[in-house]
Amino acid sequence: TFVTEAGSDQAQTSMASEALARSGEAKRRGDGLHAAQRYPEALQEFAEALRVLDQFEANTPEMQEEEERKVGIMRTFLLQNKASCYHRMKRHQDAITACTSALEEDPCCDQAMLLRARCHLETSDWAAAYRDFSAVLDAKPNMQEAREKISWINTHYPAVVRRARDRRSSSENRFAVSFRIVFHFVLSVAWLSSALMLALHASGIPQVLSLSEPAKTMSATSR
Repeated sequence: TFVTEAGSDQAQTSMASEALARSGEAKRRGDGLHAAQRYPEALQEFAEALRVLDQFEANTPEMQEEEERKVGIMRTFLLQNKASCYHRMKRHQDAITACTSALEEDPCCDQAMLLRARCHLETSDWAAAYRDFSAVLDAKPNMQEAREKISWINTHYPAVVRRARDRRSSSENRFAVSFRIVFHFVLSVAWLSSALMLALHASGIPQVLSLSEPAKTMSATSR
């Protein structure tokens, strides 16, 4: 059967809608099980929803932009929900892994960052907890929980906070130095280019013609 390009796009859109619908159904079942505190069963439903998305992506190497956006949003929600189940089951490392995957999908996912910070705190990883709570507070300055947890870590483990701040400051300094190097390099190239143009002009050497100039020259010659 001959399929036009428009028909192919419509078929792909239909497949995307079907995959999102099936994934959404599994997510709703998982949400209900999560609310009933049946976390292992909820995990199975969230895993099934992710499997549907994985299958669709494997069969669709070139997704349209809107499809990719919708799939990414659904994947982020599912990973967050998996992380919540793991957290309730005290499987903190699994929860951290799921949160990290959600943040790879959406680096601005504050809920995943907050849950990961809580897990780090509960596993006594004070440096990682401080880093994640600080990131949450950067995004949401009025987040009381993040502010309180940072204050608690600072009170009980000041050395950890100092090291974390030093590393952050060092990273910011390295970025600033790299930016200055690139900035000065660009300025140097621009200055050398201007100096070369002035030297060519002063010596009387003709400069390179623009793309429109040869056409003008040929037109003048043909008259």
